[in-house]
Amino acid sequence: MASSSSEIQTPINCQFCETEKLIKWKCFDCELLICDKCKDKIHLKIKGGQEHRILDIEDIGDQPEELDFTNFKCQEHSGNINCLFCKTCDILVCPVCIAKLHKMHDLVEIREEYNFRITRLRQGQGKVQRYKIKLDTDLNNLKEMKTTNHSKYSKVKEDILAQEKSLNDVLRKYAVMLIDELDHHEKAVSESTDFNVKYVNISKKYSDEKYKEVEEFIRVTDVSKFFKEVNKMERSMDVLVSVPEPKSLVRSIPFFVPGTITQSHFGILSADSSNTETNVRVTVNAVYQTKLSRVGTLCPCPDGSLWITNNSDGILQKVKSEGTYLKVITVYNVNVTAMAITNTGDLIVKVFKKDRLQQLNISNGYLSDSVYNVKPLIITSIHVTSDNKVIVGVTNNLQEGALVVIDEAGNHTNKYEHDQHNHRIFTYPRRLTTTNMGNMHVIDGSPNSDRHRVVMLGQNGDLINTYSGHEAINKTKPFRPVDLVKTARDNVIVVDMFTETLHITNNIGQLISIFKTNDIGIKCPFALAFTHTGQLYLGCTRLEDSTPNYAKVFEVKISGC
Repeated sequence: MASSSSEIQTPINCQFCETEKLIKWKCFDCELLICDKCKDKIHLKIKGGQEHRILDIEDIGDQPEELDFTNFKCQEHSGNINCLFCKTCDILVCPVCIAKLHKMHDLVEIREEYNFRITRLRQGQGKVQRYKIKLDTDLNNLKEMKTTNHSKYSKVKEDILAQEKSLNDVLRKYAVMLIDELDHHEKAVSESTDFNVKYVNISKKYSDEKYKEVEEFIRVTDVSKFFKEVNKMERSMDVLVSVPEPKSLVRSIPFFVPGTITQSHFGILSADSSNTETNVRVTVNAVYQTKLSRVGTLCPCPDGSLWITNNSDGILQKVKSEGTYLKVITVYNVNVTAMAITNTGDLIVKVFKKDRLQQLNISNGYLSDSVYNVKPLIITSIHVTSDNKVIVGVTNNLQEGALVVIDEAGNHTNKYEHDQHNHRIFTYPRRLTTTNMGNMHVIDGSPNSDRHRVVMLGQNGDLINTYSGHEAINKTKPFRPVDLVKTARDNVIVVDMFTETLHITNNIGQLISIFKTNDIGIKCPFALAFTHTGQLYLGCTRLEDSTPNYAKVFEVKISGC
């Protein structure tokens, strides 16, 4: 046994010069071990030596077993051996196959196609690896964000409590209210972060498994099996790296801004401006001329058409783009002050001087009374939720506003008019939308007031936040939002016609970004609508001195929100 061990440990000299002990290369065609000097001076002089397969001996263990590309039978013609690969049909073929069906097809050597597919798999594996790295980075960022926000939450809470102590006992109720509001923010941040951490962990685990699966598949020595399953393997990698991103992240706890005396002076929770993103990009795809003096409301239909209306013109139109104009498909001479489209495609409208909402049936085109009635309240806005409930904004003669939720049978299931402290929330809810989280975003403001605001309510109707414009944008011109819409990322775009500005907030009302529409030639923006395919339309009111005397609709591409 000792003698055998000694023989195994005996070093092998270069098999060309037989003197050099430092072996660097192996020629798989010659089956010889070679030193550096002999590789360049002797082996290259061998006939065909430049075509031989030579590898560094340190890399030999990482190479797959040499494959036999000459001995697998054709499944269509027994007794024949596949000799080429048909790229046109994506199959191995034998001489008979070629003669019968594949003469004019793109034929390559099997080894060539195999090497090409191996390269593609390696590239796909590289994508998976980069995706893994991204997931690791995202996971670290999420963990850091959670730690930072937890510390920030503690600090803000301390600031609130310190400010409370500096005021008299009469103001303690405001501290309790703000603590509740802050807790809601912290819960939203924590839940959002936990969700994303879970998403990233699951994706990371799956990408690890996919990476190993591809690695094992690359080492398969059964070529027939390889070509049978390689397409499926490639598709599975493409699906992995194209998995949609998780839900939009609630990023930060708001600051506490100290005050004095009243609730607003005691302190409010302010969005962290350091998290405001500025990478929102808006470009105009097309511009369409209407024959309305103002596009007051836009409602997209599943077939790509649009309902547009303006109550001062007394016209409701269904239109579709044709060149630079909107072709009118249907016209109703009716004064519509608010409208929304149901999940079945029917249109719900508020007609001037009618107490009950009207419903336009898509199948027969008839406009008739609906089941939605809030008499004697005045209807100011309409929104249809993802589960086909109708939320109606209402007010009374005292400008005391509310939201009424109505199911498909016409039953009033909820009414939101007071906050957690029994204070009235709304005066005149002008427009509203809902996010994926179920939060309600409402433009509120009296017609006689110069300043309006956007109010955010939770699923249970609790007041979450209010947004009253941007300090710089609305320093000289008051915030007068006229419409709002939810984005695919569950953010909300609010349009302010008077400053020609889009204000983008997240789903709890914190400002993300601002965009000036005048920078891309959109003046007097008034109405917003996203289609089912994610296309944004922006309807305008006309300028007083504009020619022709009609308003425009812009087809817009928006990214980053």
